[in-house]
Amino acid sequence: MPARSRSSTRLLRTKEAIARIGLSRSSFYERLNPRSPYFDSSFPSPVQIGQSAMGYREDEIDAWIASRPEKKR
Repeated sequence: MPARSRSSTRLLRTKEAIARIGLSRSSFYERLNPRSPYFDSSFPSPVQIGQSAMGYREDEIDAWIASRPEKKR
């Protein structure tokens, strides 16, 4: 039987995603809120991983970070 290719994408819990991105908790949630002036439609969407637990795909978080322009000094 051939081996199946599995996605090695890891799910990051909200705390880990916030730390990886480097935003404050409130700024993180502002990016997700469509009513906020800071809403970012390209921001990774949460994935439900339990009854009340959410996670974020690590590859989507990394892709979003890579898509951001670098800060000029």
